[in-house]
Amino acid sequence: MNSAQEIDKIVEPIKENRGVVSIHLFGSYARGREKPFSDIDICVITGADADRDAILSSSSEKIDLSIFHDLPLTMRFRVLKEGESLFLRDDLRLHRIIVATIKEYLDFKPHIARRTKRVLGV
Repeated sequence: MNSAQEIDKIVEPIKENRGVVSIHLFGSYARGREKPFSDIDICVITGADADRDAILSSSSEKIDLSIFHDLPLTMRFRVLKEGESLFLRDDLRLHRIIVATIKEYLDFKPHIARRTKRVLGV
């Protein structure tokens, strides 16, 4: 089974969950830099009504599933910036989540830069 088939096999049942707002491919596969042993990173943006356990049970050794709101802020920003949309149920709801995430990221960005500078000495 190739990567596209693996992704479809995982995404199809997740789409049935009415609480799913959108599904995004991110990481090395989204950037086109996957290696033979790379996992496939998929992020699911959900509403409060989503069945999280059902979503996460679709994960496998090759597919790393994440719930958007469980990710650290910097990862959520990267999913939105670099991710490739695999499914979209509610455009308006996704737009609101994107705006809120970008606002939060921009508010927190100076703190991230200071922490990075302090930890890495750059």
